[in-house]
Amino acid sequence: MAKRQATVLLEHHLKQLKLPTMLREYASVAAVCGREKQSFETFLLRLSEREPIERQQRATARRIKAAAFPMLKGVEGFEFAAQPSINEALIRELLTGEFSSTVGRTCC
Repeated sequence: MAKRQATVLLEHHLKQLKLPTMLREYASVAAVCGREKQSFETFLLRLSEREPIERQQRATARRIKAAAFPMLKGVEGFEFAAQPSINEALIRELLTGEFSSTVGRTCC
């Protein structure tokens, strides 16, 4: 099968399967994996892991838009000094997602 025909078929199948991230990024991921002499399995893993990440990001963006918040706020703008009963160090530690050192500790 000619390379151009394979590319057209691959793009058609990715569109049909509704995999837009894989469609958009397969060439660049293939180029990187080719330069690094990675296996086909590694290429496929790197390519396929991007799709659910982007879907999650788009879903989050849709939910935030649908919520119609008057403004978006995050922890980075929170004034811990204005609320001294909140343990800033604990909150920042929890934000890292590494909960092992907080096991057994009370949150407030």
